[in-house]
Amino acid sequence: MYRNVLVIILVGVGLSGLVLAAGCVSNNQSNVCGDGVLSENEDCDIGQIPKPCYQGTMKCTDVCTFDESECGQFCGDGLINGDEECDGGNIQAACEIGTYSCTQDCKLNRTMCTDFCGDGVISGTEQCDGELLFSMCNNGTLSCNADCTYNGSNCLDYCGDEIITGAEQCDGDPPSCYAGVIACNPDCSIVAEGCTGGYCGNGIIEARELCDKDNMPITCYQGTLGCNLDCEIIPTACPGGYCGDETIQGTEQCDGNELPGLCYDGTLACLSDCSLNTAGCTGGYCGDGIINGVPGHEECDTSTYPAQCWEGNFTCSRTCKMDDTLCLSQCGDGFVDTRFEGCDGVGPTCYTGTATCNPDCSVNASLCTGGYCGDGIIQGNEECDRNNIPLTCHAGFGTMACTDNCLLDDTLCTAYCGDNIINGPEPCDDTLFSCSCAQGTIQCVNDCTEIDDSTCEVSCV
Repeated sequence: MYRNVLVIILVGVGLSGLVLAAGCVSNNQSNVCGDGVLSENEDCDIGQIPKPCYQGTMKCTDVCTFDESECGQFCGDGLINGDEECDGGNIQAACEIGTYSCTQDCKLNRTMCTDFCGDGVISGTEQCDGELLFSMCNNGTLSCNADCTYNGSNCLDYCGDEIITGAEQCDGDPPSCYAGVIACNPDCSIVAEGCTGGYCGNGIIEARELCDKDNMPITCYQGTLGCNLDCEIIPTACPGGYCGDETIQGTEQCDGNELPGLCYDGTLACLSDCSLNTAGCTGGYCGDGIINGVPGHEECDTSTYPAQCWEGNFTCSRTCKMDDTLCLSQCGDGFVDTRFEGCDGVGPTCYTGTATCNPDCSVNASLCTGGYCGDGIIQGNEECDRNNIPLTCHAGFGTMACTDNCLLDDTLCTAYCGDNIINGPEPCDDTLFSCSCAQGTIQCVNDCTEIDDSTCEVSCV
């Protein structure tokens, strides 16, 4: 039952003055600000504040409008916070077909959008949608974020993690196409129909590529070479080096810009297989096997040496410098190794005339007429000459030698006939005898192996 009345109401709580209202009222409905009932023309009322505040406090004014002065974050401030899906014109969600709008309570209005994240259909730039995942996780569990992107926090390997693994040809950005257009499918396979100039990953070495997947034209001397996603060589597992690492090693004649030496007249170049291109070099170079160039520049060349190593080995560096560290005896060291040399540097003393020493450490005796120490003939003051040694060391007692000066060397012989010591199998030695002759004389004969007592009138006792 309704009555038309003019009512004057004095409201004392929450209002600053008198409110004069006229109209039609019922016993159980009111549209008066301050009655604690939220009406259509009110934002809020006593105890009724429908707008949440995420930071601070939302209040209601005396005229039933929002008081946002003490609220730092709320729906309507233009910032998406709290559980808001949007805020005014701030709509970050993407609608693939149609348009999103934002409601007064900061929720997305999807009525005008027919294709959006959350509709359970993967479309547009979406990687996933709800429970629908386009990719599979190879190690762990893959889920979908609220913005329809993959949540790989619990998955170590999947298509979409922008890391190419397993059978993936790409993941995210496609490889560079040298001419044309290339793309990466959502399943991490390559769409290369529009790429006419080739690309890194097709297994064919082209353009600037040094390798392509398993197509590796270079051999690692020790270990294994890998090929990265930019078709560049990965030498990490190749400690032995390879042709192309700018270091000459193994059987390489050169490596990139690393050449064994300068061309003395012209230009040297290095081929892709690390062999030398000598077509432009006419004046010789270090590595041609010939000692040439400015005198003294090359000490050796490859296996060509100016001297002879009798025991051990010479080595020749890639810069044609000789290393005799491993050579124990060589012509030119100033020591006469009688096993191989007649002289070393200086010729031997000639007893009549002159003897000189050849570069190969042999004796030039063309002007020597009187013989010399080293000709194998005992003459003059010589005790021996080379292998011509008149005294022998008893068997089992060492070796007798002849010095470079043709003198006997018994350093390594502990018993021999002539040392004036009775030892070894000797019954006598020079003037020493194991017996004596009382009347007459005795002699030591046959290399100190017998006593000749034929001139002794009384037997040697």
